[in-house]
Amino acid sequence: GINAEYGGEDGLKEKCNHRFRMDQDIARIFREFCGDSDMCSMRGKKRSSTQKHTVFETFCRGPFENRPKDKEVIKELALTLEELHAGLTKRIKITKKVECERNKFRFIERILEIKVRPGWKDGTRITFEREGNVNIDSIPADIVFTIKEKPHPIFERVGDDLMYNVSLSLKNSLVGSDIIVPLIDSPRGLDVRLPPLIPPGFSRVIPFHGMQNQKDGAKRGDLILKFSVCYPESLTPQQIESLRKILPDH
Repeated sequence: GINAEYGGEDGLKEKCNHRFRMDQDIARIFREFCGDSDMCSMRGKKRSSTQKHTVFETFCRGPFENRPKDKEVIKELALTLEELHAGLTKRIKITKKVECERNKFRFIERILEIKVRPGWKDGTRITFEREGNVNIDSIPADIVFTIKEKPHPIFERVGDDLMYNVSLSLKNSLVGSDIIVPLIDSPRGLDVRLPPLIPPGFSRVIPFHGMQNQKDGAKRGDLILKFSVCYPESLTPQQIESLRKILPDH
């Protein structure tokens, strides 16, 4: 299919299932929307200096000759962490302006298909070559979709790892507790038993529960738990006295 360039950190290159061939698709577009079944009907014939060149003849003169290429069109494709982890196919409808004759245009719609690979990162670029507007005097622009990672309500992505903040009460940080940690790919979550005496700022790594690796589907990042401790806003005199008796001085 059409060459699609995947940028981001790893500069991936893939092929999408869509091909845009100038020699075939342009001819079809002109026949369907510009009402001329013979693109080259005027080729080799003389014309007066006042006659206009049609876009049909422009494309018949050769492989774009020295025409400049239009500036690439950049569009943002916003995806959730769940979508970037699992991968999916996005079908996006675009409207293309075709110049049939000088300053005379028609509009057509096309569907571009993007196969999002598991593990893609923010900033990944997908390029559809020459899918921009068709003008007589220039090469159609590339359309570039740039992946935008949506903010997640509970996870923060760092490379292929996922960070999750766990807030513990003072009691649970001292005596230990059982918690359920949410996962990017399961609604059930993961049961985790915490040991006693977890200090503020402590981290725990749960291997192979982060994001998919975009190059190797057998690899995944880690889920990293970062702990904070919530201290009570106030204590009664009795509670203070009890803590003095229970807790060591060092």
